[in-house]
Amino acid sequence: MAASQLAIGQLVAVQAEQQGGRIRAQKISVRRAVIGSIDSLTEDGAIVLGQQVRIPGGARLADARGGVVQKAGLRKGDRVAVSGFRRPEGEIEATRIEVGLPPGTDLVRGVAQEPRAGGFRIGDLDVDLCGVFLSTNNGDSLRN
Repeated sequence: MAASQLAIGQLVAVQAEQQGGRIRAQKISVRRAVIGSIDSLTEDGAIVLGQQVRIPGGARLADARGGVVQKAGLRKGDRVAVSGFRRPEGEIEATRIEVGLPPGTDLVRGVAQEPRAGGFRIGDLDVDLCGVFLSTNNGDSLRN
């Protein structure tokens, strides 16, 4: 990934090695907290796939071409990609929201809660594991 492909406010994971007293990136991945359609708008943000997304004043909102989008311009049903951090209460503090994504695969990152037979919850989203392959960070796969 080239630096020109990154945008202000994106949360990134950097795999690196030390070379001559400096850290050299080997791999950079953009990590989004949630990708999906806006379920509803709230006073301080939005609900996306059952995740409370808080949009502080410093968060960057952009369209597919990088143009600025105003928070007031967000609409229920808009497909978004949210970069940000999980707060202790479980809500996502957005640092960047990309608006107007084309249809595609949804994504949620968060803590698995309320385990039950065949699934669990992340925020207010029920996750069904029936027949899915689970993958660990080291690439191991588990079959449910």
